[in-house]
Amino acid sequence: MNDTNKHCWNCLKYRALYTKGHYKFDRQKFGNCSKHNKIVDSNACCDCWGKSWKTRSNRAAKRVLCDMLANIASIKMILQDEREREKDENVQEL
Repeated sequence: MNDTNKHCWNCLKYRALYTKGHYKFDRQKFGNCSKHNKIVDSNACCDCWGKSWKTRSNRAAKRVLCDMLANIASIKMILQDEREREKDENVQEL
């Protein structure tokens, strides 16, 4: 397979295997392929590669985060304007 992104670790049908460590679970360099029903190396490739939901959800999450960042920036500007108005009012009262 020529496409370098089509490794098993990035496939819809691949599930990584973990082992229990001292403080956490450690991801192994192999996992289960549900298409072939066998253990495969995470860097292996095959013709049955399917686009992972992880890549689609990451893209959607980035889009939502960008929208949220724009909203937060707008709120920040509004709060700064209000603070400046309050300062101006306090100066005028003195």
